[in-house]
Amino acid sequence: MSTGSPQPPRIAIVEDDADQCASMSEYLVLRGYSVWSEPSAAAFYRHLAVSPVDIVILDIGLPGEDGLSVASHLAQSGLGILIVSARSSVTDRLNGMAAGADSYLTKPVDLHELVAHIEALRRRLVPVKGWETQEPTGWSLCRRSRELVTGVEGTVLLTPSEFALLACLIDNNGECSRQQIAGALDSNPSQFNYHRIDVLLSRLRKKVKCTMDRDLPVASAPQQKLQLTCTVAWT
Repeated sequence: MSTGSPQPPRIAIVEDDADQCASMSEYLVLRGYSVWSEPSAAAFYRHLAVSPVDIVILDIGLPGEDGLSVASHLAQSGLGILIVSARSSVTDRLNGMAAGADSYLTKPVDLHELVAHIEALRRRLVPVKGWETQEPTGWSLCRRSRELVTGVEGTVLLTPSEFALLACLIDNNGECSRQQIAGALDSNPSQFNYHRIDVLLSRLRKKVKCTMDRDLPVASAPQQKLQLTCTVAWT
């Protein structure tokens, strides 16, 4: 990989077949990736708590909690999920994708193909760069008056939900999962209807466009996240 390229993603492999795990790990390390592995979901969760990663390669047939359950738990985490399994039926593939996998490969996996999928996933996970030059600066969010402000076009008075959504994005360095936003909007996020976020965003986009004749600086990002497309400061 060239020195001008983004840093290679950090990878965790969750695979109880020692030979298969060693084969993937050794090849990926030789290709320049940072890799660690665990044989079970429980061990993976413990390791993840102290060693963050960007992409998880999952087997389905794990001891204890299976890979589909792990994928479901990680689906809103922002991590890339790549299933590598001996289960090759269309139903298995569909179940894997429904659980939250970004890619599904079957064993025996071709290691060149594995790297190709990792690189494709990396490109989808890389945050948008250079937005500072794409969108005029000057956006701010006022705590006291609950207004979205620009230096020239004026202000938009926000509802409590609109304010909470934008505040969540600012407080999380410009990017949030829908799960985080649900927690900011509702005291009981487990019962939250995620369609509310889409409705809220649609109304806020129209309000900002109508009032300021500008586009709301919020865009969709990989893994069902939302992302600010320019700096929005607290005032």
